[in-house]
Amino acid sequence: MPDASQHAAPRGCPDVRQATDDAAQAQASGAAGADRPGDHDEIRIEPGVQEADIGGEVVLRNPQDGSYFALNETGAHLWRQLGTTGVPRGAAIRAAAAAISEIWLVEAPRAEHDLRELLDELARRRLVAVTPRPAP
Repeated sequence: MPDASQHAAPRGCPDVRQATDDAAQAQASGAAGADRPGDHDEIRIEPGVQEADIGGEVVLRNPQDGSYFALNETGAHLWRQLGTTGVPRGAAIRAAAAAISEIWLVEAPRAEHDLRELLDELARRRLVAVTPRPAP
């Protein structure tokens, strides 16, 4: 199973840098997708987490306890925004939500809500680490 530390956003999937720029514009205009508490926190994949891509879905293995966690295609979009270096939580969520809402015709606010819950679950399972960062 390959280590989760080396992967990039798939072609056609917005990356975190673009989502960060979009968030700044949305926050300035007061539009949906503006920053929320915790959006500046850095998220990174925990060291040693292994992943396998199986038909667009991702299966994760936690080396600390040997547990497995499966992500469907929508969850896999969020996972692909992450890496072993920290990325802003809000930007990763918005980038994945943009791809999901475009592909599956889900409204972006609903996709963001579901992805926030997923990210919280990944943190509870110690598959990602959250480092609190203040808003700029």
